[in-house]
Order: sequence, then structure tokens, then C-alpha cells
Amino acid sequence: MGLGNVVLFYSDDTTPLFRTGANLSHYPVDLLEELGEPKVIDSADQL
Repeated sequence: MGLGNVVLFYSDDTTPLFRTGANLSHYPVDLLEELGEPKVIDSADQL
């Protein structure tokens, strides 16, 4: 089992976290603009 295009963010830090290889075009532009510059992560250790 694996994760594909997943975005994670937390109420106290809305920086969107994307898994390496996620396709950002799957998300609405206005959502990404509201959340800010995305950060790409490779593992749960980077959460």
C-alpha cells in the first residue's frame, strides 16, 4: 500500500507538505496560493 498525490498541512503551520513525486497540478492553484510555498518530503521523519 502506498500514497500517491497527498498533501498534508497542520493548523499551526499551513506549509503544505507533499510526498516526493506528487503531481502538484492535481491541486487547485488557489489552494496552493493560500497555503504557501510547498515543501516536498521523502519520509515521515521530515514531518
